[in-house]
Amino acid sequence: MKKAGLIIFAFTLIFILLSCSQNNVKDGADTSLTDEITRINGPDFNDITNQESNETEKQITEAKTKPEKETETEKETEKETTNKKIAAVISNMTAEEKIAQMFLVRCPQTKAAAVADRYKFGGFVMFASNFENKTADDIKNEIDIIQAASKIPMLIGVDEEGGTVTRISRYTAFRASPFLSPRELFASGGYNLIKSDTEEKSKLLLSLGINLNLAPVCDISGSKNDFIYYRSFGGDHTDVSQYVKYVVTIMA
Repeated sequence: MKKAGLIIFAFTLIFILLSCSQNNVKDGADTSLTDEITRINGPDFNDITNQESNETEKQITEAKTKPEKETETEKETEKETTNKKIAAVISNMTAEEKIAQMFLVRCPQTKAAAVADRYKFGGFVMFASNFENKTADDIKNEIDIIQAASKIPMLIGVDEEGGTVTRISRYTAFRASPFLSPRELFASGGYNLIKSDTEEKSKLLLSLGINLNLAPVCDISGSKNDFIYYRSFGGDHTDVSQYVKYVVTIMA
């Protein structure tokens, strides 16, 4: 009987304590019992999950950030190294050589490598006569010889605008048909056709060893009487600047 009374008394006491604990939590009062349970059993599972999740996110962020920082550092180091090399080359140049580097001259049809070696020009511009009766391999070999003769890599340029000015694509040895003018391209296929045309043109020039295209034409012309009309894109300054930016970005 005494044992039964003690058991009933114990259950009653536990019930009262739990009731008080629940009321205290609801009222924002003393939560010592809850704190004690937490102390004994450890932190709540949700707390552990949140902590692990935060730690994982932190690790992912660090992993993503680290390569970016390393890449930026590598770029800065590479830039510094390049600048030092350029400075070293310039410091060993004569005044005549420095001045010659500012000139972009017409490429001779004969003895171009000898001219490059003697005068140290910054670059050559090739015209239609340089490509006439020649193959792609012929041009590539000629440019390779020119570059080998020059102490500083040269700019090899050409006017491959399309339309009325085509120094290379006028010859079927390089392309089945000449490149179209900007006006014709845009009228036929908008910017999609201009994109594919610019990509093909750039690929062709680079394959020959030509690293500079003196295009696109940036002139604004609204009259067919203008000599530049059929070489220009057309429209106002906003249209032309948008076109030029688009083409140059693809070329780069």
